[in-house]
Amino acid sequence: QLIPDELMIDILASVYDSFGKEHAGVIFDGFPRTTPQAEALKKMLAERGHKVAAMIELAVPEDELMKRLINRGKESGRSDDNEETIKKRLNVYHTQTAPLIDWYEKEGIHHHIEGLGTVDEIFARVCDVIDNL
Repeated sequence: QLIPDELMIDILASVYDSFGKEHAGVIFDGFPRTTPQAEALKKMLAERGHKVAAMIELAVPEDELMKRLINRGKESGRSDDNEETIKKRLNVYHTQTAPLIDWYEKEGIHHHIEGLGTVDEIFARVCDVIDNL
Protein backbone atom coordinates (compact mmCIF):
# COMPACT_ATOMS: atom_id res chain seq x y z
CA GLN A 1 0.00 0.00 0.00
CA LEU A 2 1.48 3.33 -1.09
CA ILE A 3 0.82 6.76 0.37
CA PRO A 4 -1.48 9.08 -1.62
CA ASP A 5 0.18 10.78 -4.60
CA GLU A 6 -0.53 14.29 -3.32
CA LEU A 7 1.20 13.55 -0.01
CA MET A 8 4.15 11.99 -1.81
CA ILE A 9 4.58 15.05 -4.05
CA ASP A 10 4.32 17.35 -1.01
CA ILE A 11 7.05 15.36 0.75
CA LEU A 12 9.24 15.35 -2.38
CA ALA A 13 8.73 19.10 -2.84
CA SER A 14 9.74 19.76 0.76
CA VAL A 15 12.88 17.64 0.50
CA TYR A 16 13.71 19.05 -2.94
CA ASP A 17 13.35 22.61 -1.66
CA SER A 18 15.67 21.83 1.25
CA PHE A 19 18.54 21.30 -1.22
CA GLY A 20 18.59 25.00 -2.05
CA LYS A 21 18.50 26.58 -5.48
CA GLU A 22 21.94 25.52 -6.63
CA HIS A 23 22.47 21.78 -6.93
CA ALA A 24 23.79 19.49 -9.62
CA GLY A 25 20.60 17.45 -9.73
CA VAL A 26 18.58 14.79 -8.00
CA ILE A 27 18.03 11.12 -8.74
CA PHE A 28 14.54 9.84 -7.98
CA ASP A 29 14.87 6.08 -7.51
CA GLY A 30 11.57 4.22 -7.81
CA PHE A 31 9.50 7.35 -8.32
CA PRO A 32 7.33 8.09 -10.14
CA ARG A 33 5.55 4.75 -10.42
CA THR A 34 2.43 5.91 -12.27
CA THR A 35 1.58 8.39 -15.00
CA PRO A 36 -0.33 10.68 -12.60
CA GLN A 37 2.75 10.75 -10.36
CA ALA A 38 4.94 11.61 -13.38
CA GLU A 39 2.60 14.44 -14.32
CA ALA A 40 2.59 15.75 -10.73
CA LEU A 41 6.39 15.55 -10.54
CA LYS A 42 6.72 17.41 -13.85
CA LYS A 43 4.42 20.15 -12.53
CA MET A 44 6.22 20.39 -9.18
CA LEU A 45 9.61 20.72 -10.87
CA ALA A 46 8.31 23.21 -13.46
CA GLU A 47 7.06 25.43 -10.62
CA ARG A 48 10.69 25.57 -9.48
CA GLY A 49 12.12 26.17 -12.94
CA HIS A 50 13.43 22.63 -13.29
CA LYS A 51 12.53 19.49 -15.23
CA VAL A 52 13.23 15.77 -15.35
CA ALA A 53 16.31 15.41 -17.54
CA ALA A 54 16.16 11.65 -18.02
CA MET A 55 14.14 8.58 -17.17
CA ILE A 56 16.47 5.62 -16.99
CA GLU A 57 14.88 2.20 -17.45
CA LEU A 58 16.97 -0.71 -16.22
CA ALA A 59 15.61 -3.56 -18.34
CA VAL A 60 15.95 -7.02 -16.82
CA PRO A 61 14.09 -10.18 -17.96
CA GLU A 62 11.46 -11.33 -15.47
CA ASP A 63 13.11 -14.69 -14.83
CA GLU A 64 16.31 -12.88 -13.84
CA LEU A 65 14.35 -10.44 -11.65
CA MET A 66 12.66 -13.36 -9.91
CA LYS A 67 16.02 -15.04 -9.30
CA ARG A 68 17.63 -11.85 -7.97
CA LEU A 69 14.75 -10.98 -5.66
CA ILE A 70 14.40 -14.49 -4.24
CA ASN A 71 18.15 -14.52 -3.56
CA ARG A 72 17.86 -11.08 -1.94
CA GLY A 73 15.12 -12.43 0.29
CA LYS A 74 17.29 -15.34 1.37
CA GLU A 75 20.29 -13.11 2.07
CA SER A 76 18.47 -10.21 3.73
CA GLY A 77 15.59 -12.02 5.38
CA ARG A 78 13.03 -9.81 3.61
CA SER A 79 9.76 -11.66 3.97
CA ASP A 80 8.23 -9.93 0.92
CA ASP A 81 10.87 -11.33 -1.44
CA ASN A 82 9.03 -14.57 -2.10
CA GLU A 83 7.70 -15.87 -5.41
CA GLU A 84 4.03 -15.05 -4.76
CA THR A 85 4.69 -11.47 -3.66
CA ILE A 86 7.19 -10.87 -6.45
CA LYS A 87 4.62 -11.99 -9.04
CA LYS A 88 2.10 -9.52 -7.56
CA ARG A 89 4.69 -6.72 -7.69
CA LEU A 90 5.50 -7.56 -11.31
CA ASN A 91 1.79 -7.43 -12.17
CA VAL A 92 1.54 -3.98 -10.57
CA TYR A 93 4.62 -2.94 -12.54
CA HIS A 94 3.08 -4.05 -15.84
CA THR A 95 -0.27 -2.36 -15.20
CA GLN A 96 0.84 0.87 -13.49
CA THR A 97 4.54 1.54 -14.01
CA ALA A 98 5.40 0.17 -17.48
CA PRO A 99 3.13 2.79 -19.16
CA LEU A 100 5.63 5.39 -17.93
CA ILE A 101 8.08 4.15 -20.54
CA ASP A 102 5.77 5.39 -23.31
CA TRP A 103 5.01 8.59 -21.37
CA TYR A 104 8.71 9.45 -20.98
CA GLU A 105 9.44 8.40 -24.58
CA LYS A 106 6.90 11.03 -25.68
CA GLU A 107 8.71 13.51 -23.41
CA GLY A 108 11.90 12.57 -25.29
CA ILE A 109 13.87 11.64 -22.17
CA HIS A 110 13.52 7.85 -21.87
CA HIS A 111 16.79 5.88 -21.81
CA HIS A 112 16.72 2.07 -22.04
CA ILE A 113 19.65 0.41 -20.28
CA GLU A 114 20.33 -3.31 -20.31
CA GLY A 115 20.24 -4.46 -16.68
CA LEU A 116 22.22 -7.64 -17.23
CA GLY A 117 25.93 -7.90 -16.54
CA THR A 118 28.14 -7.09 -13.61
CA VAL A 119 27.34 -4.27 -11.22
CA ASP A 120 30.27 -2.32 -12.68
CA GLU A 121 29.04 -2.81 -16.26
CA ILE A 122 25.50 -1.68 -15.42
CA PHE A 123 26.82 1.26 -13.39
CA ALA A 124 28.97 2.34 -16.34
CA ARG A 125 25.90 2.29 -18.62
CA VAL A 126 23.95 4.45 -16.18
CA CYS A 127 26.89 6.86 -15.80
CA ASP A 128 27.17 7.13 -19.58
CA VAL A 129 23.57 8.35 -19.80
CA ILE A 130 23.97 10.80 -16.92
CA ASP A 131 27.31 12.11 -18.18
CA ASN A 132 25.75 12.88 -21.57
CA LEU A 133 22.78 14.87 -20.29
